[in-house]
Amino acid sequence: NENEKDNDNKNENKNENEINNYFGDQMINWRNYFVKFEINNTFKQNDVFTAYNTETSTKGYTLLNAGMGADITSKKGKNIFRKFDNMVVSIYNKRFIIAIICASMLLLFSCKKAIENITENSLKKQFEDNILNKTFVVDLATDTGINKTSEYTGYNFVLSKTTSYFDGPMTGTKAGVVYTGTWSVNEDFSKLVININSPSIPTEFIFLNRAWKFTKKALPVMELAPWGSTDPKVLNMRRL
Repeated sequence: NENEKDNDNKNENKNENEINNYFGDQMINWRNYFVKFEINNTFKQNDVFTAYNTETSTKGYTLLNAGMGADITSKKGKNIFRKFDNMVVSIYNKRFIIAIICASMLLLFSCKKAIENITENSLKKQFEDNILNKTFVVDLATDTGINKTSEYTGYNFVLSKTTSYFDGPMTGTKAGVVYTGTWSVNEDFSKLVININSPSIPTEFIFLNRAWKFTKKALPVMELAPWGSTDPKVLNMRRL
């Protein structure tokens, strides 16, 4: 006597959302999120016809099918990541709960790791394509309500890329005079540290040399404010 219970617990949700990875209209689309669970349970088979080895008894078992994922596409519609789906696990009797927990944890970890890697790679590419090795000028600089923009007239600033996406050399050039230093960012590219200090530090660079947070990367303009502070300072740098 075998009874099967199909699709005892099935749930599939699909949503569409978009995230802006700090880069204005440079976007990737996250579509069709879903999570689903399917359980197929077969009970123990003891009432069998054993004569002539016709039938044999079998243990009860449960099949778990878990699925989770999303479609991730570029703004132009190019698919850069496809769903995780259909993870079937066979589980028996007392191992039922343990198997469900392990399978769920494995599935969630795999999806989370894949999405994190995609997000990090996308941020690196956007930062490289839109900021690194590009020339910027200061469009606005205010310190506690005092407009300091004119102090940067004629300066061109470049954040250069070497082997790393997270730090490198930076230059500020005016009338053929080149000042050098470094730039660095944190892992999610929300923090920018500027330190231009050679051959000397011009007075106007004292304002620039600090840790900034991106309040907006609506490129071609980087809008910055002091990192970890409510200090009323504003720095806008525009890409040429």
